Amino acid sequence: MKKNLKMIINKFFHQKYKIVIIVVGILGFMLVRGKYFNNRIEKEGVSSIGYVYDINWGGNTSPFLYYTYYVNDEKHKNIKNSESFENLDDRYVKKYYRIKYLKDNPKKSIMYLDKRITDSLLINEFIESTKRSRKKEIETVRKEQLGL
Repeated sequence: MKKNLKMIINKFFHQKYKIVIIVVGILGFMLVRGKYFNNRIEKEGVSSIGYVYDINWGGNTSPFLYYTYYVNDEKHKNIKNSESFENLDDRYVKKYYRIKYLKDNPKKSIMYLDKRITDSLLINEFIESTKRSRKKEIETVRKEQLGL
């Protein structure tokens, strides 16, 4: 009886450690991958303008800013967490900031909240990209509806 109980306890802890090792491995991989892309964006990234359109506070997490930007008139969305800006709040929303994205993978980007864009010419350029992107989206939907 003692031997069976000992085996059950050993199995439980052995399985538990496997799960912990797997979870830690996945988290480690995600962290390394994120750092890799951030370093690559810092070194090779193309500068552009991003627009913060929303903020969301998670239950047990720091706030997230949601932003959009355009590459060749194609709309991209991304999220910035507040790990480096503890005081994220609504004052960042509905404003323009400098971003960098990877030329070969524009979905990967970084937003620099300390580099706000206030130049009206740059902001108008962003707005024009928005209009061109919306026109492309409308044309695509029309073609899909017409079966072209």
